[in-house]
Amino acid sequence: MKTSITVAWLMLSVCSVKAASPGVLVGDGRAQATLVLSGKADALAKRTATDLQETFRKMTGVTVPIQTDDQQIAGNRILVGQTQWTDAVIPQADRKGLGKEGFVLRRRGGDIALVGGGPYGVAYAASELLERLGARWYLPGPLGEVIPKLEEIRLDQLDVRQTPSFPMRWVGKDDAWNLRNRTNLISDPSLPPAYRILPGVYHTQARLIPRSIYVKTHPEFYALINGKRSRDSSCKLCNSNPQLPAEIARRMGEILRENPGTDLISLSPTDGQMWCECEECRKLDEPDVPRDQRYSRRQMILYNRVATELAKEFPDQLMLVGAYNVYTWPPKDPKIKGHRNLAVVICHYEDYCLAHPVNDPTCKPNRRYSELIAAWRKHTQHICFYEYYYKVNWLDLPWPIVHTVAADIPHFKKLGLEGLYTQYTTANIWSNFLVHYVAARLLWDHTTDVSALLEEFYKKFYVRAAEPMKAYHEALEQKVAKSRKHFPGGAPRNARAVFNRKLLAELRGYLERARTLAADEQVKARIERITRSTDYAERLVDVFRLRDVARASKGRQRVTLFRKALDQALALRKDVLTNRKKYAGVADGRYFSGRRMFAREIDKLKRDLKKAGGDE
Repeated sequence: MKTSITVAWLMLSVCSVKAASPGVLVGDGRAQATLVLSGKADALAKRTATDLQETFRKMTGVTVPIQTDDQQIAGNRILVGQTQWTDAVIPQADRKGLGKEGFVLRRRGGDIALVGGGPYGVAYAASELLERLGARWYLPGPLGEVIPKLEEIRLDQLDVRQTPSFPMRWVGKDDAWNLRNRTNLISDPSLPPAYRILPGVYHTQARLIPRSIYVKTHPEFYALINGKRSRDSSCKLCNSNPQLPAEIARRMGEILRENPGTDLISLSPTDGQMWCECEECRKLDEPDVPRDQRYSRRQMILYNRVATELAKEFPDQLMLVGAYNVYTWPPKDPKIKGHRNLAVVICHYEDYCLAHPVNDPTCKPNRRYSELIAAWRKHTQHICFYEYYYKVNWLDLPWPIVHTVAADIPHFKKLGLEGLYTQYTTANIWSNFLVHYVAARLLWDHTTDVSALLEEFYKKFYVRAAEPMKAYHEALEQKVAKSRKHFPGGAPRNARAVFNRKLLAELRGYLERARTLAADEQVKARIERITRSTDYAERLVDVFRLRDVARASKGRQRVTLFRKALDQALALRKDVLTNRKKYAGVADGRYFSGRRMFAREIDKLKRDLKKAGGDE
């Protein structure tokens, strides 16, 4: 890929572009503009120019040449970043207040300039330009993109200035999709950092105090479990150890010196419940507090001690700390306040609800979640969220929570919060892509009209099949929104509340009509992926239906139904594991093998069958 791009540059740099009307980039079957880069352009600027070139080619069949500004360029010019001509279009004074990621996109005469407050602003300006020409990227990969076919590219009026609504927009893990939708979790090491959280957003204990180093040299750093210092990879730290905070801060300092400009340095414990049982750690805990506050005091004390040590060398560095499970709330103790450099990432996990918006007064779990946010605001104004727009224990079912996201993100902005990270995988992207797309758009601009955004999506993505596919998506959304269940996942106990037989039959009707209307092969392929997701949902939920009916039955019928549920579960697992192409983007095979998720549900069915008197 790198070689072919370089060759294209060499070939195209010698091409000339004939004079054209200002604002015309492609017309009469030829390029009428040149993409211009500084001779000192960085990797991201070059990538941005190449992406513009390739998208113009997809639109028109014409390759717009790329040149550098160390030579004379006649005709219309698209100035990608700072060049010798950019200031004449966008003076430096017009760039004030852009921050690291804002941009200005402007046409003046024959020049169109893209500038940013930092390198990513230029990439986002390019995305805006392409969107104004009709391009969209709803999910990663060719099936997810909508690129209109154009005979001419003309931009008569263009003067756009934008800045993001939130600094942290960690949605998606595909760099191309992320750049085009202006999220800022970027993994390519050749590109400059966008919004950098090191050594990760959560469960960073093992990367700061790795067992490979410390289990031998400092076993006392690890939790005391049953009278012994644990060597288990899931164990927590000994929060009361007096040397531990300085060592964590020292390790953080190494990371920060190697990665200047890091936005957040992160500290949070391992997953699981292997907490230190030593007497000194127990003294740090508070009695008579709810489960989600059980270890909050010991965690806040450790966080503060580390932040104090880190501030000795990095006085203004924000330190991201975790709030999850049994340490979700800040401590009850009024004497303990968060260090001035603390930022917190609050996990919106299973004690709360994603089926309904955070500010829904009828949702009891989220009323408590709102109280949780208010409690943390007394300790820090730097609050972000760990969201579950993809939830592992939802077992790759469609997760129709656009209605929740559409309410939550503007609400978070109103509260002055700083953004979010969400779990994400392309392994089931066809079941979840619309949630991620809407989240990305709102994180960039919280005032986005989601209803208009969705109407545009249905028309662009499904074309002639827009009407039945709109009904399909809306039926799913309404079912979750009106559900009396409060959940962020938990398919084995919650899926039937959404995917009942009536809804599945309704969805099949919409899909059948969509297939008869779809004329374009790309649209047909999209509907096929959605159909596959629906097929998978029906098979999975039927396993849980049979299980529940079996549990309510007696005698031989109970055995028969457990056997049928188990047989269907085993058949589904075999199908998913052996037909990966069939389930690509629909179901993640990892959760069907070993001891993970669905595999554990199969083990439970075997136990149920045996207990009922079957032969398992």
